[in-house]
Amino acid sequence: MTNPLRKTLKHGSKPLKILELGPGTGPITKEIVALLRPEDKLDIVELDNEFFRLIKTTYSGSNIQVYEMNVLDFEPGYTYDFILSSIPYDQLPQEVSTAIWQKQLDLLKPNARFTYFKYYKFNFIRGQFERSINRKHCVNKSFVLRNVPPAFVYTLKF
Repeated sequence: MTNPLRKTLKHGSKPLKILELGPGTGPITKEIVALLRPEDKLDIVELDNEFFRLIKTTYSGSNIQVYEMNVLDFEPGYTYDFILSSIPYDQLPQEVSTAIWQKQLDLLKPNARFTYFKYYKFNFIRGQFERSINRKHCVNKSFVLRNVPPAFVYTLKF
């Protein structure tokens, strides 16, 4: 999931604003933080209190901010170059999933990248809104067999 970020940083770039949604225990967070430069900014939004506390105590720095809240209530006051999401869209009611997708779109800068995954069992895109966004903006879809369970990773460019 961090490959688009890694590639951007490899070729040099301006300071980046990065948002991670639903980090859970932090396996993707760990990768993002390893890539993070001092001039980049990482915001992390986690709804679950236990996961929030784990992320908050594990990852800190002047350029890392962790929020315990629903992404629908998140108002950072700026937009992002990268969003990486582990939100289980297909396990949410469609109206909630659509609202989250719209919120994420509102948080993206022009030419931003958005990366998310779906477990193999749930690789179909159930929501019409998500499907339309994916069809229009997907630039890469990869299958990650070594993930447990296996997953598809989607990278979208806006």
